[in-house]
Amino acid sequence: LSKETLVVQGGPDAFVGMIGLGTIRPGQLCLITGSSHLHCLITKQPTSAPGTWGAYRGAPLANTCFAEGGQSSTGSLVRWVRDLVSGPGDDKISYKVLDDEAAAIPPGSDGLVALE
Repeated sequence: LSKETLVVQGGPDAFVGMIGLGTIRPGQLCLITGSSHLHCLITKQPTSAPGTWGAYRGAPLANTCFAEGGQSSTGSLVRWVRDLVSGPGDDKISYKVLDDEAAAIPPGSDGLVALE
């Protein structure tokens, strides 16, 4: 590569997302939704709790620690349900419409209860 070639490095989606959201100081928490749903926390010292991942020292920035918890594949499940109820083709129901319809149904409707 020539000296004029710009070189950049990416990073894990949660780390990059945290920086983009401004979650860079101890005590800050962000929620990230993608193929999974994450709760990401910045701390001064490495810390962890049952059911969480981390602590990762020096992540996402030097002199910070990062711990996370969440549900793997939940975002992928939401997309799968949207695609299923939308039927074949490229014309998919919007997530906003699905959110509005779900908000109109009381918890436990038709006996359905989801527990973690």
